[in-house]
Amino acid sequence: MIMTVRGSVEDSNLEKILTHEHIVIDFRGAEYTPNNDYEMSNVIDIVYPFLKEIKDLGYKCLVDCTPQFFGRDALILKKLSELLDIHILISTGCFAAGNDKHIPSFFYDKDEREIARIWIEEWNRGIGGTGIKPGIIKVAVDKGPLSEIDNKIVSAACITYHETGLTIMCHTGEKECAMQVLETIKKYKVPASKLIVAHADSIEDKNTIFKLADEGCYVEYDWIGIKPIGYHVQLIEETIEKGFTAQILLSQDAGQYSVGEKDGGKEKFRPYTYVEKQLIPKLIKELDIKIIDEIQRVNPLYALSIQ
Repeated sequence: MIMTVRGSVEDSNLEKILTHEHIVIDFRGAEYTPNNDYEMSNVIDIVYPFLKEIKDLGYKCLVDCTPQFFGRDALILKKLSELLDIHILISTGCFAAGNDKHIPSFFYDKDEREIARIWIEEWNRGIGGTGIKPGIIKVAVDKGPLSEIDNKIVSAACITYHETGLTIMCHTGEKECAMQVLETIKKYKVPASKLIVAHADSIEDKNTIFKLADEGCYVEYDWIGIKPIGYHVQLIEETIEKGFTAQILLSQDAGQYSVGEKDGGKEKFRPYTYVEKQLIPKLIKELDIKIIDEIQRVNPLYALSIQ
């Protein structure tokens, strides 16, 4: 089972799944996000065509990786899901990267268990009184050794996992923080298979990527369309050669309506089609179609399933 903004889905026939995208983001900081400085209709008008394009390409499900205090809007995600008849997963959690500007000040006075209670309550009762439940725990940390607040956020995610069964996705992109996140989840006895290492394709040391996969983590190659396609083709081939086909997730960290910018930053909106239009045609020339199908359809279902 996976949990979407329209409820639980047990049907395994979800077609292709994108595991790391954004629909609405507020980059201004935690103190701005409760204001919702936009009209729902304007956001839908801008985002709808981009989502319609990937639906027409065979994608029936995507994960919106925008947690609270970073622009998350449950009602907009549900409305788009209904209009397009696609599945969208919404995130609980907190974005602690970006020099901590998306962490609300009151989090510093709470311990990891108190923070976890906030996220567990979203699972138990729904987000902000909407009844919409999260489908994933999304956290983010800065590069280098985990700071005190970063460690607290990751620890809270582990506690939340044990109460909800939701998979943890962590924004990393760098060797040291990624390995420390892995050590933290081990400390809390969270299975490595319930950790998605976001931006694994930005970790310069490939041996670290393969170490994470060998431990059982999902390595998410989600900067497709940002890095050269040739780089991703080679990285995916090497990951498969190492025996980690089942650990690969593909996405493009694309979107989004940017709150506070003119027309939601429409001119900078990155489409959700780099995987399908740029990467897959290259992979088809190198890999068996069954392997590509496993990566796009099977791996995400296992990664997002609720234990």
